[in-house]
Amino acid sequence: MVILSPALKRQFGLSLGEVGLLLASAQGGSALGALGWGALTDRIGERLVMTLGLALSAAALGVAAATSSYAVVLIALVVSGAAGASVSAASGRAIMGWFAPAQRGLALAIRQSAVPLGGFIAALTISGAHPTRGFVLLATLSGAGAAAAAALGP
Repeated sequence: MVILSPALKRQFGLSLGEVGLLLASAQGGSALGALGWGALTDRIGERLVMTLGLALSAAALGVAAATSSYAVVLIALVVSGAAGASVSAASGRAIMGWFAPAQRGLALAIRQSAVPLGGFIAALTISGAHPTRGFVLLATLSGAGAAAAAALGP
């Protein structure tokens, strides 16, 4: 998201404070959604939670790509962040079930390192992109993740 800041500022004519609010919106949404996804994971399982969350995130990012309204982008990013929290909630539980205790540390470390690595790859990929193209790419990757979770999960 940070890499899109200059383009978002230009596209919407935003102040730095408004750009900061956009950047914080996805994280705020994530914080709001984590507890609910964790409870839902306990009820319906990791595969379905990751599939639903990533599909919802893809849809919200698609809305962000399709609009020219700052308010709609802001709401879409909150929803995307809340939906994306499903991955953290479900993948942690999946690792605990899939790996023996002696293997869990490495598995969790790989899972955790995926976040900054994904951010780095996204920054390289969408650097300087128009916000619409950046949101489309992120929506596509979220949709691919939903498909993978549906097909490969336990």
